[in-house]
Amino acid sequence: MSPGSSPAGTPVRVATAKAFVPTLVNGVVPIPDADDLTAQIRSRDRLNGAASYSTASELNEDGFCPMLAEGRYVRGRVTVASGDVWTFASGIVPDAMRAGRL
Repeated sequence: MSPGSSPAGTPVRVATAKAFVPTLVNGVVPIPDADDLTAQIRSRDRLNGAASYSTASELNEDGFCPMLAEGRYVRGRVTVASGDVWTFASGIVPDAMRAGRL
């Protein structure tokens, strides 16, 4: 997306991670310079399976968006609030691990 003011909360999508094993995502650290944003994880278990989004999570004071999502294929989505001024959105850093193992 080009920098500027976010029109009507336009989402910024980042690449799909193909884990090939069940993956549990505990949250993400978004890497934009916006202050007012939410993040979601889209996940599915099969490449041709139905995908679902996690509940939108707001950025906390530590710069982390806590959430829970599980799947073999996961994709992040960051939505900058309408009217918030930003100049870049580089991606996300997921807090993830193999599901089913502690």
